[in-house]
Order: sequence, then C-alpha cells, then structure tokens
Amino acid sequence: MHNVATAITVLQLAIGPEARLSDRLISDIVRAVSAVWAPLLHVVVDPAETPTCHGAIRLLVRTDDRPPRSASSADTSAALAWIDFVDGQPQSVITVSPDRARATVNRAMVAGRLVWELPVVVGERLTAVAIGRAIAHKVGHYLLQSPAHSRTGLMRAGLAPRDLTERDTARLQLSSDQRARIAQRLAAPTWANAAEPEAQLLW
Repeated sequence: MHNVATAITVLQLAIGPEARLSDRLISDIVRAVSAVWAPLLHVVVDPAETPTCHGAIRLLVRTDDRPPRSASSADTSAALAWIDFVDGQPQSVITVSPDRARATVNRAMVAGRLVWELPVVVGERLTAVAIGRAIAHKVGHYLLQSPAHSRTGLMRAGLAPRDLTERDTARLQLSSDQRARIAQRLAAPTWANAAEPEAQLLW
C-alpha cells in the first residue's frame, strides 16, 4: 500500500445515528479501515449531514442485515457489506451487516479457541475489525470504480474469518496494478464526488 500517491487523501465516512453503531464500535471500525488504507487515506468519521471537505472522498455508511434488492445473488451469500453500481459507476453508500459480521467472527479461531467461546468484549472488538475490513474492501471497489474481484489481497471475492480477525493486514493488500490505478485516480480527486446519488438519503 505504500507509495501509492504522494499526497494523503481524506476519506470521510458519514455515519448517521440510525446505523446502530456505538461510538466505541465506530472508533474500532475506523481504526480497522485506517490500518488497511494507511498511509494512502486518512480516515475520519463525520455526522451524515456534514458537507464534503474539498478534495475529500465522502462515503455514507448505513447498516442493514438484509442485502439490498439491487445486489446480485453472488453478492448475498456470505457478504458482510455491499456497494451499488449504477450504469457502471460506484455509488457513495456502503451498507454493512453487523449481524453477518458477528456470525462470521464467531466462527474464527483466536489462540486456539472459537471467538464465541471468548469474553463478549473480545467478540465485539473483532466484530468491529471485521466490519472495518469489509468497509475497506468496498472502498476498494469505489476507488477502482469496478465491481471486479481479484484472486488475492484486499479485493478477493470472499474474505475468510481469519482475514477479518487477524492482527496482521498483510493478506489485505492491493496488487501493483490496482495500486497504480488508484494512484492515477487520486492524482485527480475531483472524480470522487462528481455526483451524489439519491441512495445516500436512505437513513
């Protein structure tokens, strides 16, 4: 992820109160997104009504444990998050499923034990990490402007429980081609907020 661009771009995650995410959970989620995208993106959280900073990328985050009607069947089986594409363009709303994230995390092994066997606080923290990494994956789709997946790295079609809970983010990297494409886009940041879809009003 290093040396993708010379300037750090601000990523504003706009989260409304209807997202059913506590302040502590949001803090852990942002930390997880930042761990994947640093130093390329500086991730901040703002209320949903906050205007977009000049040159920033602004994405709305909402929660819903049901896949959106527009999601394809391939996207609904094990996905923890969704982002819509309209006429080939990514929309600026990311939908995440806390329930799916929690269920996936509970199947993960930590120190030789299933997460559901560990203290609740551990499971909640790892659920926040899983949600953050799922958001980070969708941010990749947004920046690449493509719904396509890769065989390895952050943009794989399915992240395993270990990918969502391990401390190390080495398995969540972009390919050199993906890094180059993102660097080119971020060099001209006006593309990121050219149009704000009505879908972002789904709070």
